[in-house]
Amino acid sequence: GQSLASAVASGTDDGVFLSLAGATPPDAWSVGWDRSRPCPGGSAWTWSPGTAWADAQDGELSGSPLGACQADAVFGWDVDLGAPGQLTVISLDQVVAVAASQSAALAATSASRGQFDGALARSEAAWDAWLGGLKVPTNLGEPLAAFSKRTLIALAQGTDRSSGAMVASISRQPGYHLDWPRDSAFFDLALDVAGDFDAVSVHSRFLTETQNRVAKFSDFEGLEDRLVSPAGAWFMNFWADGQESTNFLNPFEIDQVGLTLWALTTHAAYAPNANRRRDVLAAAWPALLPTFPKTNQT
Repeated sequence: GQSLASAVASGTDDGVFLSLAGATPPDAWSVGWDRSRPCPGGSAWTWSPGTAWADAQDGELSGSPLGACQADAVFGWDVDLGAPGQLTVISLDQVVAVAASQSAALAATSASRGQFDGALARSEAAWDAWLGGLKVPTNLGEPLAAFSKRTLIALAQGTDRSSGAMVASISRQPGYHLDWPRDSAFFDLALDVAGDFDAVSVHSRFLTETQNRVAKFSDFEGLEDRLVSPAGAWFMNFWADGQESTNFLNPFEIDQVGLTLWALTTHAAYAPNANRRRDVLAAAWPALLPTFPKTNQT
């Protein structure tokens, strides 16, 4: 009751609050908890609603108001789509605010109210300005040009502003909301072809810094001696801060290593001049020809 409300309002030491809102209140909702990923250090939670993903499968939402740790949520709006076969255009305005405390997230949501009008036009103008500095194929028809522009926008939306990490998808279920180097290698190529050399340079540094400098072994009980990823390799996927997302499920894949090394070297070919080419190769050199500290573990 009151103690929970006080803890929620004051914030958390590790985690974030998300506030989701729309121009109109949702007609249904469910906040869930992925119990396959338990809270660190155990938990005293007794409310166990299951995942919002599972709740949404039958089309009816439970109205669960709260989820903890690995939480997810789903909201539903009843919308009149008109008669079958009739073309209907529907617009749903939504805002997501992220903050370190409940009060800050709600304040950000409140500040966004009244800004829905014209939001689409402002967004389109901003993206058009960004795309204006990039190259897309225009001699193969408008559909391909439009597709290429939308692809570049998706890559920009999935790139972390600080580290340059690129998520494979915004999807959390399945969990592609991570940088998978074997996928982002092709993202880098697309951005290089389009002319966003600087963005790829930032991501290349991310890849270089996340390479294993030493062999990694499992920290699961009973599997401590299990080699999960050798020195010089990359884990299957990473969070935006460079932390490995898992050291148990497929942490070493040969294509991951090959494609990442290919991406680091291919990027140099798109440098605008010899000096930039030298700089990107020098930055990637520790990953291309690494030297590793001696260890007793092999």
